[in-house]
Parts: sequence; C-alpha cells; structure tokens
Amino acid sequence: MLTAVWKRFDGSNYIAQSARSSDGGLTWSIPASLSGTGRDASAPQLSVAPGGGPTAVWTRSDGSNQAVQASHSADGVVWRAPATLSATGQDAESPQIAAAPGGSFTAVWDRSDGTNNIAQASHSADGVTWGAPASLSAAGQDAGHPQIVAAADNSLTAVWSRYNGSHIVV
Repeated sequence: MLTAVWKRFDGSNYIAQSARSSDGGLTWSIPASLSGTGRDASAPQLSVAPGGGPTAVWTRSDGSNQAVQASHSADGVVWRAPATLSATGQDAESPQIAAAPGGSFTAVWDRSDGTNNIAQASHSADGVTWGAPASLSAAGQDAGHPQIVAAADNSLTAVWSRYNGSHIVV
C-alpha cells in the first residue's frame, strides 16, 4: 500500500489531504481531507507503522497561533478526527513523525515558549491517543527543525538545531 499526504488550496484555505494506492501508484483513492476546513494547514508529514495504518501530522492555525495536529487511519482511506498535539498559546511548527516497528508513533516539532523556540515531542501507542507534549531542548536559546527516527528495537532518536549563544549546533 502507498499513502501520500499534501496540502491543497480549497479556494479559501489550505487543507491537509491524503490518498491511498493499492496498485503501486497506478490508481489512487479519492482524496480525504485530514485537517478540516476553515483554517490554513501546512507542512503535512506521514509515517506508517509496519503492518499498521498511517498517521499524519501537520500545522494548522487555531485562529491565533499555529498548532501541530495529527490524524490516524487504519486503512489509509478513512481518517480519524484531528487531535491537537501542541499546547495552545504560542506558535508550533516544523512537525515530523516516526513510526516504531512495534506500532507506536512519536511526533516532534518546535514551539515558542514566549521567548525562544524549543523542541517538543508527543508519543502515541496507537496513533490515536497522544500524550502531553514534552520539551526536548532546554529553555533559554532557540531550537528548531527537529527530526526523529525509530530504530528496529523501538528506540527513538531526535535531533534539532540550537543556537548556543555563539553558533548553531545540532
């Protein structure tokens, strides 16, 4: 199975969409809207757990700030209602997601703490129920562009860039 995600302009806003192919990309399902309508969505990313369905993350405006949202599909066609992963009150951006071989998902993003951007993460055992955001980087200096990967033993590694006062470091 192949699953693709993208953003599309619906005439008023950008929305995150997905489609699935079961024949190597020759034909695709009718696109499903993941993010709903009414506010712009951007930067959709996708990960699929071995033997399971896909989970997508993206950013979407809540009317005041950008928030990170996620949705899971058991079959790549029908998607659950979006869950907001990042805390409200400040902008969150640059979402990435990784699926571990055991079927869990972890999303990372950077979010303002009101002064600087910090790298944050949330974990889901099933792509549906997500834990509270956890800060990965320390407060005090900007962090951004987080990436995450899952290893065969289900361990996770996250990296991000950070300004240390003199240089940008990883």
